[in-house]
Amino acid sequence: MTLALITLTGCTVGPETAEPKGSAPPGLENPLNPGELEPAAWLEGEAQPLGNGTVRAYVTLNDQEIPQEVGVILTAAALNDLPHDELEVVVPLPPQVATTAIDHIAVDWRPHGHHPEP
Repeated sequence: MTLALITLTGCTVGPETAEPKGSAPPGLENPLNPGELEPAAWLEGEAQPLGNGTVRAYVTLNDQEIPQEVGVILTAAALNDLPHDELEVVVPLPPQVATTAIDHIAVDWRPHGHHPEP
């Protein structure tokens, strides 16, 4: 089984709104810039159903409100009771970053592996 998931940073658990969070959860370190902690703003998009849980997108902004990270947050239950067939879930980015070139993330579930078949 394969869950194709592209992120530019790690995952974490957070509230379910698209309002600015002020900063990332305590202790979140930027893997691209070690020692740099807690971005100026942490935004989350609308949760979408996946398995028995949810998946949502998040974006961090710097002090100039320029996106620095884009990623997804999966609840633990999102990996339970996934279908036997392929599934794609379109996860919208928070509306506050609508001016960027990216407006969604696609999360694919491929229980038989990624194409092409061996």
